[in-house]
Amino acid sequence: MLKADPPYHAHIYYDGDERVAADALRERFTRAPAILFVGKLTDRPVGPHPIPQFEIHFLESALSTVIPAIEASGLRALVHGKSTGGGLEKPKPFDHTGKTARRV
Repeated sequence: MLKADPPYHAHIYYDGDERVAADALRERFTRAPAILFVGKLTDRPVGPHPIPQFEIHFLESALSTVIPAIEASGLRALVHGKSTGGGLEKPKPFDHTGKTARRV
């Protein structure tokens, strides 16, 4: 049996002075095979995110490359796993506050 590789999600935050660094990191993630989705830069608050950000989706096995890349960029991030349960027909949203949430 294969070991589960749960989905993860990161919001990478930036301000006006950090936009160039955010764009460079985003571009790096678009070329990384372990990254499943790279969102666009949003230069305004969106939903529960009070400052500009972009998001990426990846599997838990990529944490060891994602976290160092974010740290090296000097940007801040919220990295978290997807809530468990719900099944394929009713997936739960990504958990922004649970045990998998980590600020970088």
